[in-house]
Amino acid sequence: MAFGTYLGGSAEDEGLAIAVDGSGNVFIAGESASSNFPGPPAPGFAGGAHDAFVTKLNSSGAVQFTTFIGGTGDDAATGVALDSSGNIFMAGNTRSGSSFPPNVAHGGLGGQDAFVAEFTSGGTLSGVAVLGGAFDDTAEGIAIDGNGNIYVAGETDSNNFPVSSAFQGAFAGGVSDAFITKLPSVTSSTLSF
Repeated sequence: MAFGTYLGGSAEDEGLAIAVDGSGNVFIAGESASSNFPGPPAPGFAGGAHDAFVTKLNSSGAVQFTTFIGGTGDDAATGVALDSSGNIFMAGNTRSGSSFPPNVAHGGLGGQDAFVAEFTSGGTLSGVAVLGGAFDDTAEGIAIDGNGNIYVAGETDSNNFPVSSAFQGAFAGGVSDAFITKLPSVTSSTLSF
């Protein structure tokens, strides 16, 4: 075993996604209820039930930084990806409503909304986009292509989830439908699809 480590504070913490760069640095994303979560925070825990986090560990397993994003409700990161410049992209879910810090909102704010956040390679927040309809929307995965386009997949219970150039332009019924969204950037006011 090259390394194995705990990562957490005095409350509930959960790692939900992982990515590794070409140098062996490890990026773990998830949710934390700990105000004393390890790593030099930038910014720190926002104080909701849970906040979304991303932590960078070097190839030896030492924490390089942790950064949080969240509001007054329950927020979690469910996906993490890196672009060719080393920027960090997080997909997640928020129940914080207007206390969550988006740059761009696509659709309305329902009970739970999906979000995409971009951080610099050093962990500084660059921008946030929220995706949602009238009901619960959940981001489950994220990928970045060679041109920097952002792809988010997940589940929506909303019949008014934002779509553009859609293969399927309407909610098909049942409890939920899957969604895939392409964004040219987290601060773009338009969806590619």
